[in-house]
Amino acid sequence: MTIATHTSRTSLAEAIFRAAAYAVPLLIALQFFLVGVAVFADGGGWDLHRANGGLIGLPVLVATALALARPELKG
Repeated sequence: MTIATHTSRTSLAEAIFRAAAYAVPLLIALQFFLVGVAVFADGGGWDLHRANGGLIGLPVLVATALALARPELKG
């Protein structure tokens, strides 16, 4: 009988999942910054704010897809 052990080597899927998980709060913080620039600076930052809002969905979708595809990423 063999016992599965966790190795220190990180799989590619785990590395991508981790990067996506770290990207979400950073992109949300950037979203708050961009809305502040748009409101208080020149008002021209709304396009960047809008584009970043769409970009936030990408790491969420990637993390969700990886968690569904790889059972070891579900927790």
